[in-house]
Order: sequence, then C-alpha cells, then structure tokens
Amino acid sequence: MSREEAGGRIYVYSFICRQRKIFLFWGFILLAFLPSWWTGFVWDDVQYILQNPDLRTWQGLFRIWFVPSSSPQYYPLTFSTFWIEYQLWGLDPAGYKLVNLILHGANAFLLWTIIDTCLGVKRCWVGFFTALLFAIHPLRVESVAWISERKDVLSGFFALLSAKFWIANSALSPAERGWRFLFPFSAALLSKTAVCPLPLALVVMDHWRHREAWRKSWAAAAPGLVLAFFAGMLHLFLEQSNIDSARKMLDIPVLERILIAGHAFWFYVLKTIWPFPLMTLYPRWQFDPMQATLWLVPVSVFLVMLLAWFHQRKDHGFALLCVGIYSVLLFPASGLLLQAFNRFSYVADHFIYLAGIGLVLPLGVLLQHLVQQKRTVWLPWLILTLLAMGSFVRGLDYKDSETLFRQNLKYNPTSWGVHNALGSVELTQKSNPGAAIAHFQAAIQLEPQAAQAYYNLGVALTQAGKATEAEEAYRYCLGIVPGYAEAWNNLGILYANLGRIEQAKEAFLRAIEQKPGNQEFQGNLREAERLLRER
Repeated sequence: MSREEAGGRIYVYSFICRQRKIFLFWGFILLAFLPSWWTGFVWDDVQYILQNPDLRTWQGLFRIWFVPSSSPQYYPLTFSTFWIEYQLWGLDPAGYKLVNLILHGANAFLLWTIIDTCLGVKRCWVGFFTALLFAIHPLRVESVAWISERKDVLSGFFALLSAKFWIANSALSPAERGWRFLFPFSAALLSKTAVCPLPLALVVMDHWRHREAWRKSWAAAAPGLVLAFFAGMLHLFLEQSNIDSARKMLDIPVLERILIAGHAFWFYVLKTIWPFPLMTLYPRWQFDPMQATLWLVPVSVFLVMLLAWFHQRKDHGFALLCVGIYSVLLFPASGLLLQAFNRFSYVADHFIYLAGIGLVLPLGVLLQHLVQQKRTVWLPWLILTLLAMGSFVRGLDYKDSETLFRQNLKYNPTSWGVHNALGSVELTQKSNPGAAIAHFQAAIQLEPQAAQAYYNLGVALTQAGKATEAEEAYRYCLGIVPGYAEAWNNLGILYANLGRIEQAKEAFLRAIEQKPGNQEFQGNLREAERLLRER
C-alpha cells in the first residue's frame, strides 16, 4: 500500500469517527433537553417577556438600547433577541426555548473545537467529553429551560467565540490580537456583564499554552480589560436600584462575603460531582465571621490555588488552567460583589454557566482515560447517560412556575423567595388571594425585611377587599424601601378608591419622583387631579 493510499484511509477513518461523534454529541444534547423545550414561562419570564411592552414596538427596541431603566437589567443584546422573537412567534415559549437550546448546543460545540485546537488530535476525546459534560450536565438546565437566562447562553456564545478568535490570532502582534477579539467580547458584555473577567481567563489559558510568551497576552488583553472595567462600572451603577430595593437584606459585611465566596467555590464543585438535588433558590447561608472553623473553607480555596501554581512543572500547568478558569469566571457571582439575586440565595445553577468549564475539563480528561481502558470503556457512556437523564428529569420542573417552586419548596421550605413566588402564582394565575396571602405572610415571617413580599401582600389584600390591611402592608413595604415606586402607586390607587383623593395625589407624586417617565403613574396623577378639580 502506498503512503498516499494509507493517508487517504486514515483521513476517511478520522472523518467517519468525527461524524459519529457529532451524531452522539447532538443526540445526547437533544435527549437531555427534550422536556425543557416544551415547558412554559416561569418566574421572571413574566417581567422579561410576557409583560414587557418594549418587545411590541420599534420604539421599544430603541428603549432597549438607549433607555437602560426600561428593562429589568441593561443587557440590550439579550433583550433585542427577545424583541426579534416576539415579532416571529409572539408569546409561544417553545420558540424562545428552542433558541436557548440552539445557542447552548453551539456553545458546547465551540468548546469542543477550542479544546481540540489547544490539545491536538492525540487527545481528541478530551474535547468531545469535556464539551458533552458541559452541555448535558443538570446544572445547565436552568440556563436553557429558563427563558430569562438567555443572557447566559447568548453571552456564553460570544465569550467562546472571543476565545476562538483569541486562539486563532495568537501569532499576531499583541495590539492586533487584542483588537480582533474585542468585537465578540463586546457582544458578550452587551448580553451579560458577568463575562467581564473573560480577558483574564484567556491570559490564564495563554499561560498554559505558551508559558514562555504569555506575558505578551497582558498587552493583547488590555483593550478587553479596559472595556470590561467600564462595562462592570455601568452595570454596578444600573444595578444599584435593584440592590436598593433589598438594601437591608444585602447589607453584608466584607468578612462574611469572603466566607460566602469560599463556600460557593466548593458548593459548585460538589454540585458538579453530585448534581442532586437542584433548586432555583437554594438556602441562604448565614455565617458568623467570629466562628473560627468557618475560615477553613476560604483558606482551603487559597491552598488549592497555591498548589495549582506550584504544581505547574509536574502537570504542565493543567491544574492551574482549570482552577484559574473556574475561579476567574466565577468571581462576579462568587458573593464578594453584591447583586439583587443574593436577597434569595448566594448560589444559583446559572451562576456557573461559563465558570463550569474549569470543572468539567479535568473530568473530560478522566473520561478519556477510562474510555481507553478495556475494563472501563463502558463507564464514560454510563456517566453521560445518567447525566442526560438527570437533565431530562430536571427539565420537567420547568413546566410552569407552580411546578418549579412546589418542587423547590420540598427541598428548601424556609425560603422566603419560594413562598413569595408561590404567592404570586396563586394571585396572578389561579386568582386565589386567600392562598396568596398565606404564602406572602409566610415569606414575611421568614424574612421581615422582604419589601417585595409586603408589596405583594398589599396587592393580595386589596384583591381580597381588605383595604385597611392592604394599606398597612404597603406602609410596611415603604418603611423598608421608601423609594418603592410601585408601592406608592398602588397606595395611591387604594386611597383613590376610598375617596381619599388628596392622599392619592400625594402618593402618585411620590411614585413619579422615583420613576419620572412611567406613563401609568402620570396617568393616575392626572386622574387624581381631575377628581380634585371636580369637587
């Protein structure tokens, strides 16, 4: 056989093997997320899509980009995809979830190609297994089945595209390389600001790939780091209003935040190894910084990082690569920085979407080792099948908000956020104010500083015809958060219905002080002024 014929056979064999891998790859993903595709809107999908007027008009698209306060969070590229989809299929959740699934699958495929490029053909199973572990792990279900988490899969797509550009242009000068990766990175930031640390993760990757020249990576990453800094500052500024609405619950000392970050680090490691049970809202930890044993956790995180650094010569920096990617990308959601979601919990499955790559990479190496041994060749496929089944079952929880939070209540019955969400379901979807009131009161008992629960209780009491109790609930809400615009507006409506027009006008004015551009508040004020003139 000639050398050309042998080379041709090897090429054909490699091509067939890759096609089989691609078939298995997409087959596992579709199996894992099949139930997620046919589930409905849940939780804040209502705010993001169902009741978002900006998705209806061209003016709304303009507001998405140029009026940051018009959206729940300023992620204009994410909300632009929602705007486009609303024009295509309206309020059919299947369309939105299909886009999430396609983006997630594309992210996993991009990860596969990136690892193959970095490791080469000799370790081709590592890329396949790592990408598939990333794709079908039950921790990813929240980012795919929950439409509002489009920001995860969309920012993930552009972040991985940035990494692809970064690797492909490694031979260019630092300046040219830095500017070329900036475009997809900008798109990632416009999808979700949590990808800010990506340039640092790419520097870590360069340190592993080209240790002798990795210092040049800092120069290439500089434009991205500058852009990330300003994007992060803008996000913190815009997020302030959300934080202010839960300020008393988020007044967490720095020492306690360090403890939270250390526990979060190991929480996700353990959930990656054993992803059961999974919840939308996990228990909200309470730590006493004066308890010395608690500090063993963040100290252990520091020791892991130290060991990874000093182990570079033995493993060629692989441990540092995994720990570095995981730690750097987790940082924005580690608990060290405040965000509104922390009023419910300090950890969430969607927090680890990209950071999880650092955890599944060593597992991908392990599965490659197992598949190459005759005695254990079957084990990787069993593990992948079990993970896919876990994602399949988890996807069933996203049928609707009631199913999601009833399941959550089984594992976390002391979560005020779960009771608050179930109360909203009883109130808005089942028109059962009595059951809603019970849930909101349970939420308040669990978290007396939950202004949102007091607000919702006021709405439920109003629907139940209990005006005096409703007024008291709104007053408690405003005692916690004096700038709660919706509470002032509802209080004004309550006063107007009771004939207390002057008090109603004052309440509407207070609401408009907080949100000057709100058309509903302005209309209510005009109506109150008209009633006063007609007296």
